[in-house]
Amino acid sequence: LARPSSMKMASSGGALILFAILPKPLPAIPADATVLQSLDGPLQHLRLLEMKDGARWLQVNEGLDSYQSVWRPHQEFPGGYYDLFALVPLYARVSEQENHESIWSLGFGAGSMVLPLAASLGDLDWSMVGVELDPLVTQVAAEWMPLPADLASHVEVVHGDGRAVFRHAPTGLSMVLLDAYARQFEIPLSLSTVEFFEEVHEKLRAGGVLALNLGLADFDDLGSSASSILAGMVRVFGEGQVRFHRVPFSRNAVVFACKETPLLKLEELGQILPPGLPVAVGVACLPDEVAEPASTTNGWLTDDKNPLLFQQLRAWWQT
Repeated sequence: LARPSSMKMASSGGALILFAILPKPLPAIPADATVLQSLDGPLQHLRLLEMKDGARWLQVNEGLDSYQSVWRPHQEFPGGYYDLFALVPLYARVSEQENHESIWSLGFGAGSMVLPLAASLGDLDWSMVGVELDPLVTQVAAEWMPLPADLASHVEVVHGDGRAVFRHAPTGLSMVLLDAYARQFEIPLSLSTVEFFEEVHEKLRAGGVLALNLGLADFDDLGSSASSILAGMVRVFGEGQVRFHRVPFSRNAVVFACKETPLLKLEELGQILPPGLPVAVGVACLPDEVAEPASTTNGWLTDDKNPLLFQQLRAWWQT
């Protein structure tokens, strides 16, 4: 009989030494956090944490300081980059529209972006389709991180691959939100290419906006991953049609791309910020916190040539 590969003979005596394959330890949790739930689903590991202030984090294969969704009791704004999604209706100039505002969100999670978005939409008529890959995320969110009932009535959550489902979206969308990640900053390859951005562009109405959360190595030195994604957006939407805002106290930026309509000038944007927004949103609109990527002749990602995974692995190695 063949000896099992997990067993090796000792160099003396004839005793057997068993080397067990131990499960990978789970990432550490913040010191003030309590684990409410920990689940291993068919797609990924989920962990729900509660902080001393009542905030809840949904972590998906993530480390100490990161989360996929965040929920705060009795607060409109969850904090972090989510709050900057309040700018999307302003860039889409929804106040100038009389029609129903149709929104799609890819990488919906627990819907943390819904509350800031709704704060800017106000009393306008809107609906959202949220695309989430993992049904277990939706189940955990419904139990532990529920949206207010009046907002939940505007949202339909569907499950599946973001790009595949999005191909069934109608045209004439007002806004498309993209927040799809795994292991903190690895963007799915299929949601980073010129072809994907062309599909989004086709689905948007004139003046419609694509907004996405983008992890940055450095605001002034974007790194190859962020630069490639921004290059693809400029390639499709045009130079001067793409802008990103740095999120204060964060390694993230939120990128906005507008179809066929010039982006609002920062002065105009500042004049229409609704009252009650977190101070961090206003700070993110200051000139030093905003940049517009220039057009390039290459560097974007395509469906048949996409080195993003290697760029992300290199970034992991360097950190």
